[in-house]
Amino acid sequence: MTAVAKRIQTFQGTLERLPAGEQVERKSAEPFIAAVVSGRVRLRLGEETVMLRASDAAAVPAHARYRLEVLDDSVLYHYTEPVDESLWGV
Repeated sequence: MTAVAKRIQTFQGTLERLPAGEQVERKSAEPFIAAVVSGRVRLRLGEETVMLRASDAAAVPAHARYRLEVLDDSVLYHYTEPVDESLWGV
């Protein structure tokens, strides 16, 4: 039996450190999940505002404008799924 090389892409993630007092306004290029690893942030997405603490997460849709108000020194983990479904390997 010959092994066949196959590329399987998993979620892509980025850790981001944000200092207390920072305010960030962005527009998402693709849908993603923002999970708070440590600290506290206030997320405004459209007309909705939510407080996120360590272990909380929020889904941000593609092309959405959002704002983060960093209340404590925080670490966020942003992750997305592969855009090209053929890379899932299934």
